[in-house]
Amino acid sequence: MSRRGKFVVGGLVIVAAIAYLIWAGVSQSVVYFVTPSELLAAPVATKTYRLGGLVLPGSLKWEPQSLDLSFTLSDGKANVSFLTSEGKDRSNGHATRGRWVDMFGKVEGGVAGTAILDHPKNFRAPQPMRIHPDNPFFCYAPSQLGKWEIAPGTPYLTRYRFVVHDGPPDAKELDRIWNDYAEPPQVTLSSP
Repeated sequence: MSRRGKFVVGGLVIVAAIAYLIWAGVSQSVVYFVTPSELLAAPVATKTYRLGGLVLPGSLKWEPQSLDLSFTLSDGKANVSFLTSEGKDRSNGHATRGRWVDMFGKVEGGVAGTAILDHPKNFRAPQPMRIHPDNPFFCYAPSQLGKWEIAPGTPYLTRYRFVVHDGPPDAKELDRIWNDYAEPPQVTLSSP
C-alpha cells in the first residue's frame, strides 16, 4: 500500500474513532423520562425506567421507622380534566374559543377545580385557548388568531376572573358567574 493510501486509511480510522466517542458520550448522557401514562400503557417488568411527573399534593407519606417514602406521581393527564364554556375538553378544546375554561381533578380524595373567565372586553374575546394534550397546562392565546401589535405607549389590558370550587364544575353556574362578570348587575340607591 502506498504512503498516501496508508494516510487515508489512518485518517478514516481516526475519524471513525472520534465519531464513535461522540456517539457513545451523547447516547449515555441523553436521558428520556417516561411519563406515568406512558408507563401504565406499556410496562415492561424487566426494564429500568426514569420516571418524570408531578407529586400529587397530599400523597406524600414518610415512615421514619422503616425510612420508606411513598407518594403518587402523575403527569396530569389522568388527574386533571378540562371543560370549556362550549362543552369542549382536553381532547378537542385546544385552539377553540370560550368564555371560560375549568381545570379540575382529584385532590386529596375529592374533586376541586379552578375556572378562568375571559372578559368580553379582552382583545379578540372570546380568546382562543391553549390546552395542552398531556400536561396540566392552559392559557388564553389571542395570537392563535394571527399576528397583532401593541403600539409603543399603548397599554395592553386583559381581564380574567378566577373561580375556585369544590366538586366537579357546574357549567350552568359558571355561565351565570360569567354573565355577572361580563355585565355586572346594576344597583341604584335612593334615599327615602
